[in-house]
Amino acid sequence: MQRKIFVSKDRFEASHISTFIIDVTNECNLRCKYCCFSGNYPGMRTHSTSFMDGATLEAALEFILNHADPEEALNVSFFGGEALLRLETIVRAIEYLQLKFGDRVTFDISTNGTTLDAATITRICGLRNVNISVSLDGCREIHDRNRINAAGKGSYDTVIENLRIFRNSYPEEYDKRVRLLITAESLEDIRTMNLNFRELKKFIGHRPLFISHVYPNFSQGKLYQESAEEKKAFLEEAYARKTAGTEDLYTIVLDDLLKKTRRNFAVGDNKLIPLHTCLDDMYSIHIDVDGKLFPCEKFAAEPSIGNVFDGLDHQAMSRMSIEYAFRRTLICGQCEEIEYCTRCLADTKMKINEQRQMCSSYRDNIRLAHHFQQLIQNNA
Repeated sequence: MQRKIFVSKDRFEASHISTFIIDVTNECNLRCKYCCFSGNYPGMRTHSTSFMDGATLEAALEFILNHADPEEALNVSFFGGEALLRLETIVRAIEYLQLKFGDRVTFDISTNGTTLDAATITRICGLRNVNISVSLDGCREIHDRNRINAAGKGSYDTVIENLRIFRNSYPEEYDKRVRLLITAESLEDIRTMNLNFRELKKFIGHRPLFISHVYPNFSQGKLYQESAEEKKAFLEEAYARKTAGTEDLYTIVLDDLLKKTRRNFAVGDNKLIPLHTCLDDMYSIHIDVDGKLFPCEKFAAEPSIGNVFDGLDHQAMSRMSIEYAFRRTLICGQCEEIEYCTRCLADTKMKINEQRQMCSSYRDNIRLAHHFQQLIQNNA
């Protein structure tokens, strides 16, 4: 295969951003073992008592007004730490942006669920177009293994009780607003969580459940990766369940995998491939508690690409884009799965050999996706 060369853009259009992520605080009341802000991940920020002050919030909101797409739907997400520890900051931002954009803007608040008490639930339900993403790792055994407080106590029972209060108090709002987020260390975790699926399903509303994998920690040698054979064995179980009409965590994993059969861009005979990232296409921006700007929340530390007071740093953006173009050319230039790949700019935070390991696992996923997609089509 002829090597493809990725090329970065020489200018960035920053007036059509549709997704904004705002860190309202770095403070968190939990100490989840796999958290990328735990201090165990090099190059990432750590938990602290820092929060976004009033002046920074005003500058952040002004930045959004000046850079939001003038026509497209907008989404603003509030992140932490534990975002609900700064509920008043969130409410202030929501009310201001709704005044400026009306119903064209929707909001999402990420929470660990422990602070989602009755008063907070009532407050949120009084706001338009505000969704809630709640972390709940499937069952008590898995959840409490990782999602603990500073004293080492698990948080499962607290989160479940808060979700139950929400569901019982505002059933229609719950179904419309709440999405559950599962983080798994392994496919074996998914198997264990699935034993509790009947109970878990009671808390799944209209928004689809999202399952993510723990991010590899190369500095500690924790890759959280299975072999292609182990993945295939799990997916064969999932395929059998899907064929039988079952819906559970197995089939949710399989359905998500099948999305990897979609082409992200066409390569054809072209040798030069323009980058399409959140930076190059400039459709998202992450604002931290100090007002620093990043392409997305996966960075959350240096290098920044500007700040809300002085604006975007186009030189920093260009350097980041050029580095990523070089990386992709070096690692991906002769990859047969290149059209299906959704690896992103955050890969530049890894070393070259670390990225190669990630790519190897990702190629397995794409090939498995095509394999099971073909099985489904053959049996249709």
